[in-house]
Amino acid sequence: MGVLIRWAMVGLMLMLASAASAQESDDLAGLSWRLVSIDGEGIPDSVTVTLIFEANGRAGGTGGCNNYGAVYSVDGSSITFAEIVSTLMACVDEVNQIESAYFAALQTAIRYTLDTDRLVIVYGDDQQLVFEPLALLAGSEWQLVELQGEEVAGEITLTFGEDGAVSGSGGCNTYGGSYTVGDGRLTLSQLYSTEMACLEENLMAQEMAYLQALQSAASYEMTTEDQLVVTLMQGESLIFDRLIRLENTQWQLVTYGDTMVLEDTNLTLEFRADGELGGSSGCNTFGSTYTLAGSTIRIAELISTRMACLDDASAAQEQAYLEALASAASISLRGDELVMTYGPDQALVFVRIASLAGTAWQLISLDGQEAPVEDPITLIFAEDAQITGSGGCNPYGGSYRVEGDTLTFSELVTTRIACMENGVMERETQFFAALNAAVGYELREGRLVIVYGDGQELIFAAAEPETTTSSSSG
Repeated sequence: MGVLIRWAMVGLMLMLASAASAQESDDLAGLSWRLVSIDGEGIPDSVTVTLIFEANGRAGGTGGCNNYGAVYSVDGSSITFAEIVSTLMACVDEVNQIESAYFAALQTAIRYTLDTDRLVIVYGDDQQLVFEPLALLAGSEWQLVELQGEEVAGEITLTFGEDGAVSGSGGCNTYGGSYTVGDGRLTLSQLYSTEMACLEENLMAQEMAYLQALQSAASYEMTTEDQLVVTLMQGESLIFDRLIRLENTQWQLVTYGDTMVLEDTNLTLEFRADGELGGSSGCNTFGSTYTLAGSTIRIAELISTRMACLDDASAAQEQAYLEALASAASISLRGDELVMTYGPDQALVFVRIASLAGTAWQLISLDGQEAPVEDPITLIFAEDAQITGSGGCNPYGGSYRVEGDTLTFSELVTTRIACMENGVMERETQFFAALNAAVGYELREGRLVIVYGDGQELIFAAAEPETTTSSSSG
């Protein structure tokens, strides 16, 4: 689950051994849950609080912001949690309140009830934590690190689709099939594979052993160290690390260590193709390269511009951010949140910057003036940093560049059709001039706002690509 909870601490290990020996029957082991409510108060969809029960009395997950670990003990319907250890990242107020209440509730847990679609933990003065099953496999992607006790050569992957389909690479050939899960059980069936010959004989043998092992999968377990352990019918196991794909994603820093980012500052991180990264440290821009193995990340020496910050606080924040990046150790993704650990149990927490690539828009306001529905002005962002659209009369194209919240356009070209309708040509000319003067953008309540000139704005509503394409035909 992102930041590694260090079970090797002596006191915690002693508690773990004691809890494991005390439990004769544990119907929670191997189950994973998402918190729905605390004492009758619902948990917002934007906050994910999880509770994962492992074997031998271990539990853990995320409290909404911080990752945590604990030991638990069950006796009949009674349940208790030993002292909880967690990371110490700063959270926004709403999440912090939920997390604090959750950890306090676990510490006073009394008993539980369990059925197939709900776990209720009673705590305190007959208050309740209510959980629903956590669908951990659907939509996840993994890389094999251990095959029946042996280290793995090359890259073997496993992807669980939302539709019950499984796919991946065996190291040489691609494969597919279907999967079913339930109560910790995992079955893979109807497996098929391409039949290319591997250049290295040992990789071919490894691939065959892997595909045969998949067909004998019996159960699975998610660990608090964000690994997937698939147990085979014969008792051996496959161990996977979560496969994290960062290419072509952009992130904005929210906290570093236990410190919130200063207001009106923009610290970003962009993962580009071919292992390159860059971003803004607030006063300067930087670049480097990175390597990612499982959840372990290493960032090479950073190259930064040398502009002076306007105040001491911004300068100190920039230095702290760059030093943290230089000592990055591990990384985890929680939906639209990225957590990067560094130093002694510290973390950088980012939120995803929504990508413009693949989106289509229709202009609704030009410098405060409402844009008409007839002869619509449209804007389409392609995946290859190109734009197309209609200016209301003429189709156009060009290039765009996004860096943090900065947006610029270049190489704009258009046809030269003369439109006779009143105001169409004037509005089109004003729109093209605005694009050429664009300096930034914001996604605001489902709208795209492009800032240009002296704080003027183009405001767009989302549109279907098919509509914008047809409207740009002239």
